[in-house]
Amino acid sequence: MIAKSHQVMTQRKIIHIDCDCFYAAIEMRDEPDLAGKPLAV
Repeated sequence: MIAKSHQVMTQRKIIHIDCDCFYAAIEMRDEPDLAGKPLAV
């Protein structure tokens, strides 16, 4: 039973979606050269 439980946990994925672009905005604030360019953080 423990092995199956462990297998299920290794397939778990966590995705963070930055809907308000907070992290990208902070990077652009710190690096103004990034403004107007596609950006992924």
